Order: sequence, then structure tokens, then C-alpha cells
Amino acid sequence: MKSMLNLYFLGVALTLLSIIFRLMESLENLLEGPSPGSSWTRGQLVATEPPKCLPDHQSQPRGVR
Repeated sequence: MKSMLNLYFLGVALTLLSIIFRLMESLENLLEGPSPGSSWTRGQLVATEPPKCLPDHQSQPRGVR
């Protein structure tokens, strides 16, 4: 029973180390910024113009001319 508990704690410890390692890599990549050859840029997250399928909210109401 004690060996099973030791294996369980070993698994938990390895899982936590893996999560911490991945977080450190992500933070390092965020601090460095996107590499010049990368296709992903922060600007792709924000749309500069509204989608064409939505009506223009700045236009006048239909009944008013």
C-alpha cells in the first residue's frame, strides 16, 4: 500500500513539474514576442473592420430618409 502511495505522489509531482515547465516556456515565448518568420501576429486577434454579414450600425434607420 505504501508503494502505491509513493507512486501516486511521484505522478502528482511529475505532473506539476510538467505544468510549471510548460508555463515557463509560454511566458518566455510571450516575453520574446512573435518571431519574424512566424505567421501568427497579435493583430490577427483583433478585427480591424466589422464582418460584411452584419448591418452597418452607423447608417440611418430604414424609415428615415
